Amino acid sequence: MKNKIIVLLCLVAIGLNSCADNFSYMYAEKPAMVDCDQMDQKMLNEAMYTFQEDVAVHYNFKNYSPTTPVYYRWGFASYVHHGSNGTAPYAEIVSEQSKLVLLELVKEDGLFLKENEEYVLNFKHPLASCLIDLISDDAIKETIKTLISVDQMQARLLDSPLRSNIKRLVDDKNLLLFVGLATYYPRLMNMGVHLPQESE
Repeated sequence: MKNKIIVLLCLVAIGLNSCADNFSYMYAEKPAMVDCDQMDQKMLNEAMYTFQEDVAVHYNFKNYSPTTPVYYRWGFASYVHHGSNGTAPYAEIVSEQSKLVLLELVKEDGLFLKENEEYVLNFKHPLASCLIDLISDDAIKETIKTLISVDQMQARLLDSPLRSNIKRLVDDKNLLLFVGLATYYPRLMNMGVHLPQESE
């Protein structure tokens, strides 16, 4: 009887564990590129890769090969201005995977804030601070830090420094995720992507 109870408890524990971790990773086999530990690093890498792929796929009008650097550079050269200013065609860019990623990101307490009826990245959240500290371009890093210190940081202010160095944006995955958290995921929230969808 005791053994049956132990087996039953083990099965319940396994079931609960599998229910809690039912997120399906698309990019688990990709190299881990994001170094912050304020959230699950596997999820942060998924958020970065999903953002990267969504943008590259949507803006690949010239049919560049995904195996070439220009595939991503062209995508972000096309995205940065409209993404920073909130005028990108988010409904066309968003993939089903980024919707699922967003549902995981919103579980992080305080990562996003609501200002003037719109969601924005909390630039003072520990995750945002970690990503900023790891940005390799000192000029971009110091610009962001200065704006945050005087409470003037807004996603639209990323436009100019990023457009002048698309290669750095694509190569620096901590910067790339920061840009995704500032210009992409909160805009999806403003579309209601993070809310439970009614079944049709």
